[in-house]
Amino acid sequence: MADILPILHLSERIGGTQKIGDRYLLSSDAFEKCIQSQYLDSQHAVSLHIQLSQFFQSRDHDDPKIDHVILHHLEGAADRPAVSHFLENLEIFQRLYTPSHKFKLFHSWNFAVGSSWNKTVPEIYRRLFEEKESGKMSQEEEAFLSQSIGQFCREMADWQGALDMFDTSFKMFRTLHSQDHVTTAKTMLDLAQTYLKLSKLDVARETAEISINTYATLYGENSVETAGAWECLGEIEKKAGKYGQAKEAYGKSLNIVQDRYGSRSHRVIQSLTLLGDVHRKLDEYSQAENLYSQASEIIRESLGPVHPQLAAVNRSLGLVYKKKGEYTMAADHFKRAVEILTCAYGPNHPEVGTVLIDQSDVLRKEGDLDAAMDGYRRSLDVISSFLGNSHPEIAEVKNSMGLVAKKQGKYDEAQEYHTQAIDIVKSTLGKSHPKAGIFQANLADVHRKRGDYDKANFLFQNSLEIVQNSLGAHHEEAANILNSMGMVAKKQALYDQAKDYYGRSLVIVQDLYGANHYKVGMVLFNIGDVLRKQSQIPLSLEIYMKSLRTLELVLGEDHFEVADVCRGIGLVHFEMGEFAEATNWVNRAIKIVERELGFSHYKIGIYANFQGEIAMAMGDLNMAESQFRRALGLLEESLGKSDLEVVDVLINLIKVKLRSSGRKNFVEIREMCDRGLEIVTECLGTQHPKFHSLTNLRMSTPAL
Repeated sequence: MADILPILHLSERIGGTQKIGDRYLLSSDAFEKCIQSQYLDSQHAVSLHIQLSQFFQSRDHDDPKIDHVILHHLEGAADRPAVSHFLENLEIFQRLYTPSHKFKLFHSWNFAVGSSWNKTVPEIYRRLFEEKESGKMSQEEEAFLSQSIGQFCREMADWQGALDMFDTSFKMFRTLHSQDHVTTAKTMLDLAQTYLKLSKLDVARETAEISINTYATLYGENSVETAGAWECLGEIEKKAGKYGQAKEAYGKSLNIVQDRYGSRSHRVIQSLTLLGDVHRKLDEYSQAENLYSQASEIIRESLGPVHPQLAAVNRSLGLVYKKKGEYTMAADHFKRAVEILTCAYGPNHPEVGTVLIDQSDVLRKEGDLDAAMDGYRRSLDVISSFLGNSHPEIAEVKNSMGLVAKKQGKYDEAQEYHTQAIDIVKSTLGKSHPKAGIFQANLADVHRKRGDYDKANFLFQNSLEIVQNSLGAHHEEAANILNSMGMVAKKQALYDQAKDYYGRSLVIVQDLYGANHYKVGMVLFNIGDVLRKQSQIPLSLEIYMKSLRTLELVLGEDHFEVADVCRGIGLVHFEMGEFAEATNWVNRAIKIVERELGFSHYKIGIYANFQGEIAMAMGDLNMAESQFRRALGLLEESLGKSDLEVVDVLINLIKVKLRSSGRKNFVEIREMCDRGLEIVTECLGTQHPKFHSLTNLRMSTPAL
């Protein structure tokens, strides 16, 4: 009987039953049928659902739980038009659009309209607001309703709709009260947050500052309301990449809340977490961990060990460990966050979907690409079931799926995912939103991988323009794009141009973070690589070593990012003919990856290929072939048999086979040539230099 108790409790509230002791007295046939419907077969279920929905709708009420029951029965009858008609009511919207009930509202709209509901429904409520009967509610009630619809539009990523509704409520509140009134200040904060989402950072900042001053005038500089406005300003500064100003704003908010409620109050949790986020962005990991740990302790003390806020803190800690490359620790925190959220909301809640993205990111970083893609698909299903297929969160997942497909060498698939992500962002956030630029840069990188450098350059230039216009010329995202443009120029052997791009990127990251930051080390590594390509060997080695010292200082000697620098230093020694020293460096790279990422990670395959090249240069062809075959096996296992990384190993195997003094297996050599040509044709096309290299090798192999 446990499954019908909620219905019995509900029926008692509206007079359908009476509770006597621990027993229920049913006074309505409808409620008897309600009990029967739990046990009847589907033949009678639809008619019962219809009768019960009609019964509940005939009763006047203002209880959202009864709305839940009505929707349950309408959905049970599979009557989508009736669900839609029921929800197209502003009174019902006001009852259901609350923290406790809004996900039922989302689910029912998804049932009624389909996965694109989040694009169409905000317009329905805005239209209903415009068409509402005049005089039925006071102007103040209208202002609050407009504000609620604005919040709904914002949650559905209808940013322009949100802006219009907030502007309407702001004007109403200002007319009713004044500029310096609590309702006006609150709506100004809503406007600031919406401008932030639209990346209109200057007007967002200005609006937030006015809100701060208004709250300070109304309640005092040390009021909780003022703290909330400082928090909003911190978000704006963080988005702008002005982390010093963000820390200052968040710090003021935290100090106010701590002074008001005490340092161990649950009210300081959000301020601690947001301040921790800025330290995480700045790679100040110990400070971030300390703030997150404080928040975690307070949550456990005041809210319990399974509160959803604890999930948020676990997620933040997971992001710290992911950024540090400590993937086991990151995975543990993400797993705990999922467990807490699942316990609180069930497995199909959008917040669960968000953490599933993080879990998949870890798998992608670890090189477990198939598992990562499965995780992204799962998160896509969860998020789309509530927010539809055209929400910005869906764009984030599609973008991540594109990164995996690119890593797998599935460039057509990667291109499709990134294009879908860009289209969603343009339709929801606008074509000038920084996300459009960032996702377009990822699409450009697919073209770089394919060897389509003209297309890559065009997209990178466009994405750089979007990011600079929206976030500023000295934002970290601009530095990331400039770094990628340097990679394209390097591939085109435009080494001076590559150094220029890398140099501009380096200036930005040094200005933002200082000299001792891992991104500085990464850009230095790329500059060293260009210098090596230019045969500026002593200078290349100097820059590589500077990169190594920076990364070791920030990330530690055994971080996986250090491994690529070790290989780069090994390449310099290889080109200097110092094969023993080259071997030492590549061996160190392999040990780091084995310890940090496991013995079957694809990078070990890349490094083993280099070991084979060293052996081949030393004339030890048997050792070279052994290393090449080891590399081939590792790459095929981790990336798949059609990945481009496999081609470099095949070329080396062909070369070592042709150089062998023993009997040559020309059938095997030609098969390797054909296989390499197939991969290159599929991924890069027939105009790529690797296609010509393999064609020449095949032509040099005697036919049987």
